[in-house]
Amino acid sequence: MDRLAYLLLILILVSCDNLKEITKDEITFHFTDNVPETRHTVIVDYISDEMRELKLEKLRIKDIKVDSVPFSIVLYIPYSNEITKEVEADFKSLTNLLSEFDFDRTPVHAVLTDEEFNPKRNLSYDKGAVSYLGKTMVRGRVEVELSESAESFSADILEQVLRNRMPELYKGTDSVKISVDMVNDTIKIDFNIDRKENNLDTLRKEFLDTDRLFFDLLFERRTILFHVRDKRSKELITVLGLKGE
Repeated sequence: MDRLAYLLLILILVSCDNLKEITKDEITFHFTDNVPETRHTVIVDYISDEMRELKLEKLRIKDIKVDSVPFSIVLYIPYSNEITKEVEADFKSLTNLLSEFDFDRTPVHAVLTDEEFNPKRNLSYDKGAVSYLGKTMVRGRVEVELSESAESFSADILEQVLRNRMPELYKGTDSVKISVDMVNDTIKIDFNIDRKENNLDTLRKEFLDTDRLFFDLLFERRTILFHVRDKRSKELITVLGLKGE
């Protein structure tokens, strides 16, 4: 029996049906008695913030049941659509971020359920679902790779800036791969787009509308060149740049 299955058995034995509810961002959170009531509001805020950060509105989650055992938190999430590898990766990214940044590295597990919270798929806490150190960060379908010369910069923060400020880059269903290199004190960021799904004019406008302070703080005011390439041919389409100071 794996660890999550063991924890679920414990929860079945100790849980009751007396659920307390809080609704935020059109999601109803159901708390068992195993979760202290003084923690309900802050847990709702944590989960809502991380879901917003990861753009998980697309999953159309309406309910989340939160339960707890010693040293672990379990989220029961009704999900009726097909559970693809991408969906699994999205939920694992969510639980990983919650564990890493909000719950003092307490493991957070996800259980995808039917509408009555009956388990369908167990997604155990995966410490490697999102990498924060080293040369590569993977979050869901997004991969950010840092060259050896650029590995001192934060792939995580760069990905968050691009996700929030240049959402056109994330349109479509394919994986998003971003490469970062530093040559002669110039930052070179390569990413590929599908011209059928990603509008170049929109992407260019989003880049120009982004406050350069984000990039200045991340890359210490260096010159930054965004190389936009065709996803299929790898042909260079255009270069978007910010001159360093």
